[in-house]
Amino acid sequence: IIPCDTQVGYAAQSLENSPSLTAEFAAETCLCEWMNAHPMWEKLRTVHGCYGASISCDAADEMAVMTTYRDPDPAGSFPIFEEALKDSAEHQFTKDDAECSVISMYSSFAMPRTPQNRGFTGCNRLMFAQTQAQVDKALELVIKVTEDDMKAAAERLYRNLKAQNDGSKALLCDTNKLSSGNILKMPL
Repeated sequence: IIPCDTQVGYAAQSLENSPSLTAEFAAETCLCEWMNAHPMWEKLRTVHGCYGASISCDAADEMAVMTTYRDPDPAGSFPIFEEALKDSAEHQFTKDDAECSVISMYSSFAMPRTPQNRGFTGCNRLMFAQTQAQVDKALELVIKVTEDDMKAAAERLYRNLKAQNDGSKALLCDTNKLSSGNILKMPL
């Protein structure tokens, strides 16, 4: 917890995801794409009042991260993160759900880029030692994701969250927040 002078806060919670360049990781990234458009949007942005909320899977760290920003009640987001994952694990994914997620993921691989964006992407790939063959393999795996794969991914991520005692949490909030845990006082 990092208390500071602010009227809004930020929350983050992490959990393990599958290794990159596996069918499981591809399904988890498609699931995150679907969750960002559905339970994360509906529960955290529309109902809870966050300016933004997302879930993403990181290939390098093998960690999925759920985040909010400009959150009016960041501590209240943690049970909603769990609820969103649980609801996703219980959701009956349709072929349309999978196709929309795959198309959305495909667009991130295939969208036209400006010279500046190509340079930025190339620099990032160089820093993370990512080859074009790995990018091509990731795309190949994403294209094969089905609704059953997404269902299994949701169940797996929810199990990982529960197995990790709800994962690691971080909170940036106003100084009046009463809580326990590691409280860092930082001059911001």
